[in-house]
Parts: sequence; C-alpha cells; structure tokens
Amino acid sequence: MSARPRRFARTAVLTFAFLVPTVLVAGSPAQAVACNYAGYITYSGDYARTTDVSGGCTQVAARHYYDPVWSSNNYYSSWKYGGDVAQSTAAAELISGQHTGY
Repeated sequence: MSARPRRFARTAVLTFAFLVPTVLVAGSPAQAVACNYAGYITYSGDYARTTDVSGGCTQVAARHYYDPVWSSNNYYSSWKYGGDVAQSTAAAELISGQHTGY
C-alpha cells in the first residue's frame, strides 16, 4: 500500500474537523444581590448595630457618636466590622449611630 491513500485520509479528517460548526454556550451571569442593611441604635445600651438584611453584603460595619461624662467633647467609636452583623463597643451617652455595608 502506498503512502498516498493514508495522507488523503488524514487530510480528509482534518478538513472535516475544521468544517464542523462549534457551538459555544455562554452561561448567564449570576444575579448579583444588592447589599441592603439595617441600622439599629440603643440609647439604653449605648451601642449601634448593623445587620445585613439581603444576604448580599460582603461586610457590614457600625460605629456611634457619643458624649462621655468625663469629657466636654464628643467622640466617634471605632468601626466594628462583621460579615452579617456588626456591633460597636458600648460607650456611655450615645448620641447617634453610623452604619455601612458593601
């Protein structure tokens, strides 16, 4: 048998492979859930709390503004971070709370 018939068969297979249409199926992008959070402050407990209510937040944070009895100034507490819930450390005489999430 000569080499010519094998070469023809190989060429035919390669040509057929290039002619077969390729179907690409792209997956639909995932529906992103918005980050919705709820803020809560308690004057009796003197803290602020932030809660992820949508499940779409990577992280939430809370802090509060307070008026300590030992000072004539008002201060912000440091931010406290959490995945689903964040609560600032209690500090006397809370004035207001701040909340964020992303």
